[in-house]
Amino acid sequence: MRKDKHGYIFDLLEPHDPSRKDNYQKAKGLAEFAQKHASSYGRIQLIRKSRGNDSLEHYYRLDFSDITVMRKVLAINSNEELDRIFETDAIV
Repeated sequence: MRKDKHGYIFDLLEPHDPSRKDNYQKAKGLAEFAQKHASSYGRIQLIRKSRGNDSLEHYYRLDFSDITVMRKVLAINSNEELDRIFETDAIV
């Protein structure tokens, strides 16, 4: 929850462990939720902490307000596909 000049904004920021077997199912569930309820939230993001090309740890975020990202996640059927979306579409 955060506040701006218009009032309170509620964000849904989901930290996610990429080693879990049900990782992509949870991502799809969050994308389905975003598809229905995005207008009620400021941000809906799936977040991973991992080492970048610079050898430092960063937080990588899939932003479900981006319709392209949301559609890509809705179409996946494996953790490997979700990993590829993080590689191509995540923001740091």
